[in-house]
Amino acid sequence: MVDDQLAALKQEFNAIDMAARETMRSLDDVVFVATHPRYQYFARAYGLNVLSPEWETAEMPNADQLADLEALVENEGASVLNWEAEPPEEARHR
Repeated sequence: MVDDQLAALKQEFNAIDMAARETMRSLDDVVFVATHPRYQYFARAYGLNVLSPEWETAEMPNADQLADLEALVENEGASVLNWEAEPPEEARHR
């Protein structure tokens, strides 16, 4: 019984992985910024370009961090920002 359930679970995970790979293929040219480096495993697995400044989740980025983000947009062509939690309102505005 456990072996059957494990086989079904593996099959389900493989289907999810295949769907993700198909979806991610269209994002080859997209440069992502993630506010924390914990997404690198995902980027490696699916061939994504994810740059990761290390920001605190619920804190407003300081002027240097915002300047670094602007540089990533300008120099690397970053166009998607993934903030791992709800950002402070001031950060959303900036």
